[in-house]
Amino acid sequence: MLLDNRTSIVSSVLAAAAFLAAASQAQAGYVVTMQQQGSDVVATGSGSLDLSGLSYDTTNTQMAAVVLASMAAIGIGPASTLSYDLYPGSISGPSSFGSGSITFASSGSGDITGYFGAFGYTDIYVPAGYVSGSSLSGSSTWSGTTLADLGLTPGTYTWTWSTVMLPVAPTAPGGGATDFFTLQIVAPTPEPSTFGLFALTAAGLTLGGYLRRRSARVV
Repeated sequence: MLLDNRTSIVSSVLAAAAFLAAASQAQAGYVVTMQQQGSDVVATGSGSLDLSGLSYDTTNTQMAAVVLASMAAIGIGPASTLSYDLYPGSISGPSSFGSGSITFASSGSGDITGYFGAFGYTDIYVPAGYVSGSSLSGSSTWSGTTLADLGLTPGTYTWTWSTVMLPVAPTAPGGGATDFFTLQIVAPTPEPSTFGLFALTAAGLTLGGYLRRRSARVV
C-alpha cells in the first residue's frame, strides 16, 4: 500500500511538472527586434505563441515579411509569399508604432509570423499548420534604408490577448496573465565619428569662451 501511494505521488508530481512545462512553452510569447545594421534595417523574431484564446479564421497564401508602422502591422520571415494561418481575436495594444507606409522586406528566412492591426482588425498570423505553443523564429532585412525612412519610432510595443490556460500564463510586458507579441525598435546609436565631432566642437566653444574672457581682462 505504501509503495502504491509513493508511486501515485511520484506520478502526480511528474504529470504536474510536464503540464507546467508544456504550458510555459506554449505561452512564452514572441519578441521581434528591429535595428539599424549598417545601411540596412534588420529584424529578428523568436519565441512561441499560445493561440488558445484566439479563433482560427482562414489559411491564405499571400503573406510576406512587411512593415506598416502607421497601422501597426509587422511580419517577420521570408520575403516571398507563403501560406499562413490567420487568428483574429480580442488583442490589445498600440494602434501604430510610427508614421511609415507599407514596405516589404528585401530578403528574409524562417517562419512567417506577425501581427496585423490595420483597418480595425486585430490578428495574429503564423505559418500554415502551426501548432499552438511550437517554437517560431525568423529574420527579415530591409536593404538600403533606415528606421527613419521606414517611419519607425524607436520603443517597445506589445500586443496581448487572454489564453485558455490563464492560471499558468506568463506575465507579459506591462503586466497581466496573457500571451503576447512584442516589437522592440532599437534607436540607432551615433557613429564614433559623430561623438568625436561633438567633442571637438564642445572643446572649441569652451576654448573660445576662455580666450574671450581672458582678452576682456587684459584690456
